[in-house]
Amino acid sequence: YVQGLGLGTMMIDHFLESLPARIRGSVPITTITSPRNLAMLRLLFARGFAGRWFLKDYFGPGRDRVGCQLRGQETPWPPASGIQVPAPALDLVMRLLAEHGHVIRALVHTVTGPMFELVPGHGEQFPASGPP
Repeated sequence: YVQGLGLGTMMIDHFLESLPARIRGSVPITTITSPRNLAMLRLLFARGFAGRWFLKDYFGPGRDRVGCQLRGQETPWPPASGIQVPAPALDLVMRLLAEHGHVIRALVHTVTGPMFELVPGHGEQFPASGPP
């Protein structure tokens, strides 16, 4: 295994650095990962991606995914305080994304464990895209 050696980080950073600004602002750049892959989600959120879609049973029963999209603007998140949801509470995360229009902006560690931080979605921060 090469996990933990920084290869994923180097590949994502190289890709993002090579993107012309006009592409980043107009072309939807999406990826998917398991909602349990906290290391990958932390990496994506730190590089401007947000979790926009919960893809239930995407690869079969119980094999859910989170669809993440790169934000089109280099603007900070709106000052709205986020809702923190325990990372294992995937049903609640799914409802907040699908029914309430939230996006996951961060993964934070607390004394009670990892939490997803969700904020109301702001579609203007993303190039138009449907779920992957």
